[in-house]
Amino acid sequence: MRVIINEPHINKMAARGRRIMTVGLVMLVFSVFLSLNVNTVLPAYGVLVVALIVVNLGLAFGGKWMQRPRADQLLDKVLKGLEGSSRLYALVLPADHVILSPAGLFTLTLKSQDGQITCRGDTWRRRWSLTSMFRSLFGARLGNPTRQARKDAAALKKWLSSRLPDVEVPIQPVIVFAHPRADLKLEEPSVPVVRLDELKSYLREATRSSVLDRATLQSLTELFDQQAG
Repeated sequence: MRVIINEPHINKMAARGRRIMTVGLVMLVFSVFLSLNVNTVLPAYGVLVVALIVVNLGLAFGGKWMQRPRADQLLDKVLKGLEGSSRLYALVLPADHVILSPAGLFTLTLKSQDGQITCRGDTWRRRWSLTSMFRSLFGARLGNPTRQARKDAAALKKWLSSRLPDVEVPIQPVIVFAHPRADLKLEEPSVPVVRLDELKSYLREATRSSVLDRATLQSLTELFDQQAG
């Protein structure tokens, strides 16, 4: 499998995350400085609240753009050896991670949460602990992965229809949990849900039959490669 990564975009967003973190830390220091004066204690609390919000924003950026390994690096590693004509486009298209294969398109919605996570149909729950509550304050939240995965697939479909209006391509959203300590309890999820170490097997099975003809596959490859620059 060939992997195409939008490195300039990653570098740009990582730099933005670092700037946000720097601003937040400076504000934290400033709030401590203000608290030393009895006349500016109340403004210090206001600056502190804003600083925590800014730091949280910076950490959210950091989780996606600055962490090592990044999501695209994890996918590159785990998908090695997958069918040769398939391609992974990372941060190139309207959905962050898209696999182009003869069986169609797959949008991969990656989640990094750990702990016990339950899905019943479209409803998600995460069992709370002190650790998970702390991480939620300073990192990405679970949200509703089903809704997010469908949104990713819909965004890609809309983008494709505006560029290749005469081409019908099946798009399958897939939710992928990357954390090794994610304890998934699944009851008839409406969108496929797999752990990262199960993704290769899932895709190998899902791409056994070719759906796209050679001309359509070539058109999609050229369009996606052009988008990647």
